[in-house]
Amino acid sequence: MLRDKSLVPLSRQHQHALALCVRIDRASPIPEGDLGVWQAEIAQHFHAEIRIHFVAEERLVFPILEISGVEFACRGASYRSCLAAGEV
Repeated sequence: MLRDKSLVPLSRQHQHALALCVRIDRASPIPEGDLGVWQAEIAQHFHAEIRIHFVAEERLVFPILEISGVEFACRGASYRSCLAAGEV
């Protein structure tokens, strides 16, 4: 099934975040001397894509899914607050 063209950027952001997770997993345990480099890269990814991605999902995708009747584990709360609470 082809996705709507408007979802392509979100799909790419998902792929980039998943690739970063795979790299972190493969590098684990990360030596203490390398933590600063990893933290800088993760922060760069967060500011360049991940943060923007979460905002787009909260504002555009989640409301459409809720209208469609999709159930969320964190009903009535924003994704960000669920993430902070460790519920996602």
